[in-house]
Amino acid sequence: MDEDEGGIVSAAEWTALLVVGGLFAFGLVVELVREDPSARSFDYAALDAMFAERAPNPSETETKNNNGSSVDSHSHNVDFTEHDSPQPTAFLDMNDAEIEELVELPGVGPVLAERIVARREAIGGFTKPEDLLDVPGVGRKTFDKIRPYLYISTIK
Repeated sequence: MDEDEGGIVSAAEWTALLVVGGLFAFGLVVELVREDPSARSFDYAALDAMFAERAPNPSETETKNNNGSSVDSHSHNVDFTEHDSPQPTAFLDMNDAEIEELVELPGVGPVLAERIVARREAIGGFTKPEDLLDVPGVGRKTFDKIRPYLYISTIK
């Protein structure tokens, strides 16, 4: 053994280990001191009650549209911008919609509609809207466009 090799761990390595261990211990102490014990037992029910108190009365949310008929302002947000494909005339059940209905959704063509139906059949039905993100060709943008038009019935 050379004199330079003093052992298995050199002095520089010991220094590095001590610095890392010291930083770890310091971080642990800081985390324990900063931890708020009340955060573990937050009362979500009280927060929900506060929001319920402040929520507008449903009868106050009713407004009139251009032709004077009543409109509920809590209905789904619908994108009224122009799209290449025609807008669906009703909500679609993801577990029952046919290809002809799916192509009416914004950003969904015949190929993507076929993939949606094939995926639905392969998994035995969708259980949540986000299941569409597993269909090749349905990314977050497309999903966000079509989500307002979809709902899920029980799996058939």
